[in-house]
Amino acid sequence: MSLSEKLTADLKVAMKAKDKLRLGVVRLLRAELQKAELAKKAELTTEEELTMLSRQAKQRRESIVAFQDAGRTELADKEKAELLILETYLPKQ
Repeated sequence: MSLSEKLTADLKVAMKAKDKLRLGVVRLLRAELQKAELAKKAELTTEEELTMLSRQAKQRRESIVAFQDAGRTELADKEKAELLILETYLPKQ
């Protein structure tokens, strides 16, 4: 199952479960995947998909640090929750 297929299946599950956080993360990942495919004008390879996912995870980690430094714990907690969902699509390290 490709990442695109998995995201589509997870999108349906999140919609049925009314899980707004997971739904938002999955929609964001699908949009980033489509944007990368449009830029390349072809389907992404598995390595390119993992690079895109890693980039998104890195952005979340940097945001968590920035929000914590600014004393915005509620936003840092939201980013942490998004990161946990995002990490389910990354291979175990």
